[in-house]
Amino acid sequence: LPQNLYPEWFVDVEGVRWNSPYTMKVASAGGTNETNVVLDKNLTGIEMVHMILWDAFSPVVAITEPFDGAIIAKDTLETFGFVAEVGSGLEKVEYSTDGGDHWDPITIDETGDWTLTMADLPDGEVSLMVRAYDIATNLGEAVVTINIDTTPPGLSISALPAITNNLEISITGSVEKDAEVFLNGMSLGVNEDSILAITHTLHEHGNIIVVEAKDEAGNIAMETINIILDTHEPILVVTGPARGLITNADSVAVTGIVEIDVTLTIGGSQAVPDEMGRFSYDFTLASGENSIDVKATDEATNVNLVTIIVYQNQDPPYVEIMEPSDGTKTDQEIITVHIMTDQDATLWLNGRMLSETGDVTMLILLLEGENTITVRAMDRAGNEAIESVSVTRDTEPPSLVITSPDVMEIWTNAAGLDVAGIALKATSVKAGGQGADFDRTTGIFTATVPLSEGLNNVTVEASDGVNVVSETIIVWVNRNAPLLNVASVEPVVKTPSVTISGETKVGIDIVTLEVKGSLNDYPVAYDGTYAVTLKLYDDTYDIKVMATDSYGNVAETNTGSFTVKANIPFIDPTDDEGFAVEPLHIGLILAVVGIALLVAAYASAHFITKRRREELEDND
Repeated sequence: LPQNLYPEWFVDVEGVRWNSPYTMKVASAGGTNETNVVLDKNLTGIEMVHMILWDAFSPVVAITEPFDGAIIAKDTLETFGFVAEVGSGLEKVEYSTDGGDHWDPITIDETGDWTLTMADLPDGEVSLMVRAYDIATNLGEAVVTINIDTTPPGLSISALPAITNNLEISITGSVEKDAEVFLNGMSLGVNEDSILAITHTLHEHGNIIVVEAKDEAGNIAMETINIILDTHEPILVVTGPARGLITNADSVAVTGIVEIDVTLTIGGSQAVPDEMGRFSYDFTLASGENSIDVKATDEATNVNLVTIIVYQNQDPPYVEIMEPSDGTKTDQEIITVHIMTDQDATLWLNGRMLSETGDVTMLILLLEGENTITVRAMDRAGNEAIESVSVTRDTEPPSLVITSPDVMEIWTNAAGLDVAGIALKATSVKAGGQGADFDRTTGIFTATVPLSEGLNNVTVEASDGVNVVSETIIVWVNRNAPLLNVASVEPVVKTPSVTISGETKVGIDIVTLEVKGSLNDYPVAYDGTYAVTLKLYDDTYDIKVMATDSYGNVAETNTGSFTVKANIPFIDPTDDEGFAVEPLHIGLILAVVGIALLVAAYASAHFITKRRREELEDND
């Protein structure tokens, strides 16, 4: 042993038994030996007993951490162990991590414990060898094999939306086989395959989800998911147009306010709100019913849908003034207006809104002259229809003057009556019920009215469309020749005085005798008889007698041929001296004519009227 290890032993004489020799056994730190020693004196100096202790025991070497087969998830490893030497004492303690090719010393403390830190260890299997030599060169060693694994396990999470409205989500992906999976720190157990499938329930608003995978080495792979649960539909307020709006516009403005950061579509087209969420979008309308979907979709796909129904109607409403008709003329101060329109239309009559609609009858006041009656109808869509009629109020009749005939009662045998005159302020003139040729500028009119046998009341009317003035012309028509007889004359008359006599229609004042081409009128008595004495010269005669009544009808008859033989020479009848009434009878003739005229003046009116009526009755 080294000198410093030599112990100094002394004999305690008191304890010595004086039997000698003694067998001395010495043991120290695991080394032992024995010898026989006589203890009768102090053994010092050259008599000192020298005993060599034999150390047959190796040092005890132990690696307490890590354990053999450990899997370590870091490249720096702190190891612990101890060395125990009960023999000759430790010579050295050293370690190797490369299979014994290289050894490095380990420092142990006074208790034999040691701590070794290894750094920059490569991934894979590492053997830690620790050996200890004692002074007696006994070797003690310990070996542990560890697996360095600093690579986290594979962990991949399929992409999830940042925000959702699904209360439960599926976390899917892949994970290293046999890795232990943790969700928010709670172990879900070892995943036996590489498929990751986790169902997780979210809470409203923000959720932080931590998914971890830990391999056998303790390496941890971690994925953090931030996801927001939003189950509330976005705010959407549509302020226009009004629900059920009826309009004639080509488009309407869809307005309102919406939650910020949402997708807004109107009628399927995207609309962009301003930074305050306000929006206004022109939606093009089709004829009829339009369903406008205003849809707000937030990031979580929550939808707020507002549907507005708008009706487009660009057809004007039906409106018609049933009466009065356009161009009506009247002398009335108040007129009835009858209107027909759609039931849902609003009516205005001459600018005044009516409370009635549909079938409406109103009374309105007319002013003198032209009045325009205007009816305006507006439907709920704002379409308008306007109807107007013109009504003239005329209370002043036109003037009428008949210039031909110049009397208002006439007798005629004509087929028609020519009427002429002037009508001022008139629009039309009728004569005998038929339209006259009328010049409205000058007012002059003419007409020929057919006449029938008997009494004709020919009415001439002048109208301004409202007022009518009329004049009636009484026309007596008789187309029959009047009665006319002439007494026969002897074939031969031997005196120069020849009396022509006969009878005609009462009321005819004169008869006309044609003698040798000369015409002369002679009076007729009130009773229709006549007698004319002619002074004729010798010649042959056939005297024509003619009578014209008040209608203009002419009756003709002849005396027949007779001869005057009074030995008076013929004088041309065209000469003033050709023939004459015999002078001896002039006084008598004048007296008879005077009496006849007086009687006729009294009776003619009575008899003429009576005969006319009788003739009319006979004609009927």
